[in-house]
Amino acid sequence: MYYLEEKKSKIKNIENQTKQILPLLLEKFNSSKEEEEVEILSGLKGLETIFREQVDNLKKGETNYVIGGTRDYDEDDVKAFFHKIHKMRQKKGIITKILFNLKQKDSYAKQFSSKYYKFSYIRYIKHSSPVSINIYKDKTFIIIFGKKITAIYINSKEVANSFIEYFNLLWKTAKK
Repeated sequence: MYYLEEKKSKIKNIENQTKQILPLLLEKFNSSKEEEEVEILSGLKGLETIFREQVDNLKKGETNYVIGGTRDYDEDDVKAFFHKIHKMRQKKGIITKILFNLKQKDSYAKQFSSKYYKFSYIRYIKHSSPVSINIYKDKTFIIIFGKKITAIYINSKEVANSFIEYFNLLWKTAKK
């Protein structure tokens, strides 16, 4: 008889603990199941939309991370566009960390160094790609520089954190 009472007491105790822990576990589970937003934009107008949002959403001292952007442009409008964005970031005090291709060290990439833009920091990697990945807060946009410019815009904290982790690994091994 004592044995059954002891088992009932243990079961009741486990049941009470479960009732206390279950809401916390459900909250954690539900918070990790964030809904991601994905949007596709094209052309300089599309880029302007997401870059302006970036500048609007970042505060002074916050960081924007860039992997890539290794394609040199002959088009003056594209060069002018990126200089305009860097000026907007600088005016607001937004930090930009960029990983460019090592081959660009003496050319296009120098235009965006801290010599010209106070809050811009550049390192160089051997990887070359027609794709640029921009990450800030919970936003990631992947820009494909093909015949036309296309951007895949992802609103997801988990995705952004994953890319920032990837960026930081590359940053540690990149050359100054």
